[in-house]
Amino acid sequence: MTWHYLSRTVSAVAITAALAGMAHADYSQAPGLEEQVSSGSLPALEERLPATPLVVEAVDAVGTYGGTWRTAMSSRTDSWFYRTVNYDHLVMWNQDWTGVVPNVAESVEANEDATVFTFTLREGHKWSDGTPFTSADAVFAMEMLKDTNLGIPARAWRNAAGWADVEAIDDRTFTVTFGEPYGTFLQDVSRISSSEMGGGMVKLPKHFMSQFHPDYNENAEQLASDAGFDSWADHFNAKWAVSQSPEKPTLSAWIVTEPFGEGSQVRAVRNPYYFKVDTDGNQLPYIDEVLFNVYQDNEVMLLQALAGEMDFHGRHINTVVNRPVLADVAEDIDMEFLRLIASSANEGAIYFNQTFDGPMAEALSNRDFRAGLSHALDREAICDTVFVGAAVPRQIAVSPEFDPLYNEQLANQHLEFDVDLANELLDKAGFSERDGDGFRLLSNGDRVRLIVQVRTDKQDMIDIADLASRYWKEVGVDVQLDVVERSLSDQRRDANQHMLLMEDHSSGLADAILAASPYLPVDDDQGFGIPWFYWYAGMDNAQEPPEQVKRQIALYREMGTRTEPAEQFEVFAEILQITADNFFALGTCSEEVQYSFKLDHMRNVPSVQHGSFAFAPPGPYHPAHFWIDESMR
Repeated sequence: MTWHYLSRTVSAVAITAALAGMAHADYSQAPGLEEQVSSGSLPALEERLPATPLVVEAVDAVGTYGGTWRTAMSSRTDSWFYRTVNYDHLVMWNQDWTGVVPNVAESVEANEDATVFTFTLREGHKWSDGTPFTSADAVFAMEMLKDTNLGIPARAWRNAAGWADVEAIDDRTFTVTFGEPYGTFLQDVSRISSSEMGGGMVKLPKHFMSQFHPDYNENAEQLASDAGFDSWADHFNAKWAVSQSPEKPTLSAWIVTEPFGEGSQVRAVRNPYYFKVDTDGNQLPYIDEVLFNVYQDNEVMLLQALAGEMDFHGRHINTVVNRPVLADVAEDIDMEFLRLIASSANEGAIYFNQTFDGPMAEALSNRDFRAGLSHALDREAICDTVFVGAAVPRQIAVSPEFDPLYNEQLANQHLEFDVDLANELLDKAGFSERDGDGFRLLSNGDRVRLIVQVRTDKQDMIDIADLASRYWKEVGVDVQLDVVERSLSDQRRDANQHMLLMEDHSSGLADAILAASPYLPVDDDQGFGIPWFYWYAGMDNAQEPPEQVKRQIALYREMGTRTEPAEQFEVFAEILQITADNFFALGTCSEEVQYSFKLDHMRNVPSVQHGSFAFAPPGPYHPAHFWIDESMR
């Protein structure tokens, strides 16, 4: 595989949206919008578009308007929702993942040491209700991100020196200033997840959201009470939540009209003020509406796909186990498989909570205990069973395909299936005594019992956990699976209530430095040290980590001051060596084959896409220019 990643530094560089040499005296719009303009209910298109719309070049062909994109989601924070209808940050990844390009912003310039970033907005850019989008919105958004009453996730907007300062220069220009260099800032702004990453700056329209904040409305508390909320902060958070707040204006291609939680569907319809056009001057999006059916059960979601009722989808059910099932009907329903370039650090990462409060803390904190459990797993059998040969045994690690960060110890230590060695290490850890059923005992006489928390939306992980529990019982360790819905799993994790936590991760290539949580506690997307992450982030309920973890955090902050990728990789390689030495988590399988799927009539969807979660597919491929070819139905 040829891997490209941010081949140039952000320092002293200006990135500006390319307009493909296009100049249009007139633009075109969807027929339904034409009717609204004719009736006087909507301003003319030239009044709705910015002076310099972003021009999108088609993957296949210039499209036609109309249709419904049918897909699905499982929860309010499902990343598929954010990656499809809501990936419109100030800047975004380019499509071959060699760098960052403007998106909502018309341009951005960084100074030499990557401490000051100057954003220029598009003249005449408007929110979906027609209100101008200006630098005042950015200043307001930064105030809200800093407000500790709200807790809006916004990791991209702070570094080791603290929160960014945002200053409006004029209506279209604002600066973002950090106390020390932030070499990966634009990359972090380009990322998306269920916690939004860099999107907060374009998700908080001042003219709408300020009414819910007491600094701007002295009646905010009463407003919250009247709406049935316990506090103004709860009301504010409910109003800014994209999938739940149809009243809130957006800059994205579709506006949510049926929010999550009010039925079995989430519906989003065309934004008449969207700022992108195709090369013929047609305002995007082409597709009238996006319809997400909401499922808690992935098997039910799969049935929708098998019935030919998913136009394009790439989440939850696009597993290797399901691929032959989908292939069986592919010809009948005109389904095409799309290749996702895999970046799998692990599909079954098992975190041992190093800050667990309880009798089992004695075992969880013992490296020999963790190593013994690792040797007790027959990963070849697990990978073959769960991934049908499409995954390889590996610890949680960067792939050997990415030389700058590959660490052989991290990838392969304690990987061998050796029951005798497993028993030897578990005995060495101090758990040689057993009860009448053959289960090992803690020093207080209680049985050594692991509780593994797994998400209901991840059948692969459930299967891995089930198989792992059987292997561990063979070496005298009792196991209980705790299979819970994603939001509850996240809630328990963030409250540090888990013992063992299972997750899956990209972060297997150069994206490791951006999605670094499998390797050190700089995010809550891990389970070995949530209070350590709180310490790093300066949050409540923090716990000071041990020296080796503090060293990792110091190195991570140092990496953030480097502006050249090669220098960043050099520092991160040292972090990964400490990760290998700590061995706070074990891996099972790294997937080598990943895919999404679409029906033939869904056009302009690339047949090969970067699959890393940090890349947020299909967001960088401009879902607004996907279209439905009715002649192919």
